[in-house]
Amino acid sequence: MKTFIGKHLIGAWRLIGCTDQDQHGHPVNFFGTATTGMLIYDDKGNMSVQMMVPDRALFSSAAIGTGTPEETHAAFHGYNAYYGRYHEETPGEILHVVEGSLFPNFIGIRFVRHAELVDDELTLITPPLPVRDQQVVFRLVWKRL
Repeated sequence: MKTFIGKHLIGAWRLIGCTDQDQHGHPVNFFGTATTGMLIYDDKGNMSVQMMVPDRALFSSAAIGTGTPEETHAAFHGYNAYYGRYHEETPGEILHVVEGSLFPNFIGIRFVRHAELVDDELTLITPPLPVRDQQVVFRLVWKRL
């Protein structure tokens, strides 16, 4: 039986595991096998999440806004971030309402996350999401900081 997570969600979380599968159950490894990230929920209903491929290549210039098209492409595709509001829709389902995002098409989207909290580990599972030319389910495991 799913339990109400409520106030136990509040805090900062470090990503410790990310697995993703396509509609046929095959691993996708969208962010690779060593994805890193941070998720924050506050007591006012605000949330923020950032995930990235570790060891992304540096740009040839240290000045912001000067990346080559190839550098910019690699940086964009190796990072995901959004922020907004959240609430527990039903026991075990958290709704993220996106207000700002690295990927502009996410703005205004309502993401459902199936959630399970055991001790200091939070597992969030997405419904199938369109990624490139397939549907992908992400399973993210976060550890409370």
